[in-house]
Amino acid sequence: MAMLTRYKKTGGFIQLLKLIETCGPKKQEQLLTMVENEDPRWSRAIKDKMLSIEKIFSWDESVLAEVVVRIQELSLGVALHGLTDEDWAKASKMLSHSQIRRIEDFKNSKQPSPAEISTAYIKIIEEVREMISTKQLNPENFDKSLFVPEDIEEKLSNQAFSSTQTPSQESKATTSKGTVLDFSKADSQTKPEPSNNAQLQNEVAFLRKENAHLKQELNSIKNKMMQLKKIIAA
Repeated sequence: MAMLTRYKKTGGFIQLLKLIETCGPKKQEQLLTMVENEDPRWSRAIKDKMLSIEKIFSWDESVLAEVVVRIQELSLGVALHGLTDEDWAKASKMLSHSQIRRIEDFKNSKQPSPAEISTAYIKIIEEVREMISTKQLNPENFDKSLFVPEDIEEKLSNQAFSSTQTPSQESKATTSKGTVLDFSKADSQTKPEPSNNAQLQNEVAFLRKENAHLKQELNSIKNKMMQLKKIIAA
């Protein structure tokens, strides 16, 4: 089953990007591997454009300040358990003393689990992605690698396809007589292929995650419709 087929329409790249960058580390790695196996061009592009906590907190103080004021204080307090003191010092420069105190109180009130810290990271990433999507943040001003062209699906399709079966430099060696030895075929014979069952399980998990995202989007649309009806009826 070709996973990428449904995403090769306009807007599909961003949809897949959002899905992968808001997964936990293990699931994220599995999905990236699936994409890599199907189309290395998409895999490279997703890795380039994908948000991460490390990437966000590497930005300039002025950009980071725009992000931090949009994040719930509780989420920041939990996220602090996974950030360095330097990260927090840079991120909090534009906050008031009372805001900093509340956030640090949230941090000190509880020792969160790794899953809770990961969830806080995802909330931050989701908020930043939304800010980029609504043009409240323009990555061309601070991290051009994150910019996603509107026609990226077409551009990726037009790129030369790099076959994953081409021997890499690491799989070659040159003898003292100048003979090139290619170990790529030997490697492929010794490395077992992933089982079909594992591949199917990964795709099922991926579809469940996608379905959850679609349900969230649908609920958001329903809420907006209800608000519009109330406004019209008033």
